[in-house]
Amino acid sequence: MKLLFAGSIYNKNDEKALIGSSKGGLPTASNVLQWNIIDGIIENGQCVDIIGVVPIGSFPQRSKRFMISKRHMTYHECDYDEIGYINISLLKSLIYEEKIKRKIKAWMSVNRNEDLAVIFYDLNKAFLNIIKWIKKNNYPVKTCLIVPDLSGNLRNDMGYSKFKNFLLKLLGGDVFKDVQNADSYVLLTEQMNDVVNITGSPHVIVDGVVDDTLSQFPDFIGDENEKIILYAGNLSVQYNMETLIKAFEELNELKDYRLWFCGKGNAESIITDAEKRDPRIHYLGQISKSELREIEKKVSFFINPRTNNGEYTKYSFPSKNLEYLLAGRPVIAYKLDGMSDDYDDIFMYIKGEEISDVKNILFDAYNMAPDDLIKKGKEGYDFVLKHNGAKKQAKRILAMLQGMTKKQ
Repeated sequence: MKLLFAGSIYNKNDEKALIGSSKGGLPTASNVLQWNIIDGIIENGQCVDIIGVVPIGSFPQRSKRFMISKRHMTYHECDYDEIGYINISLLKSLIYEEKIKRKIKAWMSVNRNEDLAVIFYDLNKAFLNIIKWIKKNNYPVKTCLIVPDLSGNLRNDMGYSKFKNFLLKLLGGDVFKDVQNADSYVLLTEQMNDVVNITGSPHVIVDGVVDDTLSQFPDFIGDENEKIILYAGNLSVQYNMETLIKAFEELNELKDYRLWFCGKGNAESIITDAEKRDPRIHYLGQISKSELREIEKKVSFFINPRTNNGEYTKYSFPSKNLEYLLAGRPVIAYKLDGMSDDYDDIFMYIKGEEISDVKNILFDAYNMAPDDLIKKGKEGYDFVLKHNGAKKQAKRILAMLQGMTKKQ
């Protein structure tokens, strides 16, 4: 089988430069997930060519870059092409859609004697149009769509403006029609299948993928005189940042407790205001994955205060929770409807949505004995490598694709 991956993805080595040129943040979590899937496929002995669209905000409001240049590279002996485009809203998607079509036609021609499959990541409208184009022209290639989040009224609004959410939800119905053109699906939760896969096409549930090449439990180089809680990711007001801050501030007698934030989003002002009030709170901005790995060594706990509110929680699995586990520290979070019971003994679940509920678990975490903290972190680390390792999860995706292509 010859395999191609098309996604809104950027070269890991370019992360610092892209953060520097971005005004609205960079989707680091989705980039990590996509590369983990690609790496898992390669670990299984399957080369996968890559077409990447750099997912940076449009010029000039959300990025300093007017032009994204095309580039050809190799990744583990596979071809890796970044698509060039003019970084103007609406125009850029039209440009890279046509360029990706040409790339796929050339790829099909070169590999015309092979069984072919193309994996697309996300409900990007351009990608959905390309899947429809492949189906309409009856090209001899199977398509697979990875769906990390839904659309319309079932999507997570990610803290966007009311106008942007209105437009996205208005277009949601068309998106769901276009989704049906895919031959197969990779879904994050079982509930997604009822909404996305109405034709009963092949699908596999992959609730997150982590780098399984790590062979050593992460070092802890924290200060024994302080305990640090970290949230790293999208700083959306929707994710309960204000409640977390208020709960932490009520523990003002714990002078050696720290609450750190990394990322970008519309809750930044709430966090920076809290930083001025309470010297124990610290905002580090958006940082690269390599910088985050160094900071994680100082952390005692991770937290994701995103509550189980909204229909979309059935169709969402926060990949950041798994990255937290991989860092080898206990993870405080809410149980979302889309999360299976497999994780019940792994995460430290918050019991309610009041400030007092968050305060109570923060207090309990603070009082964990050092040995118990390390033990809990090690349990999560071992679990996520075994349960969500890249090679294992990619093997399941490949098995589905191989079963489809052999029937062509």
